[in-house]
Amino acid sequence: MGLTIPSGLAFSLPMSTPAMAIAISSGFVGVRDSARAGVILSLFAWLLFSLLMLIYWPLLGFKV
Repeated sequence: MGLTIPSGLAFSLPMSTPAMAIAISSGFVGVRDSARAGVILSLFAWLLFSLLMLIYWPLLGFKV
């Protein structure tokens, strides 16, 4: 669980989702713009995941 959930939180690279690949290849969004927004989203997602791991997982019986 600790590896599979964060692996889906890759937002910063064009190959992260097909929609990002299409947006970057269209020319309306640059790689630098998507990387900047992706780093911010990845940091927030990492913080949220860590918070949920510390609070919610012990309720389910998982050891942190």
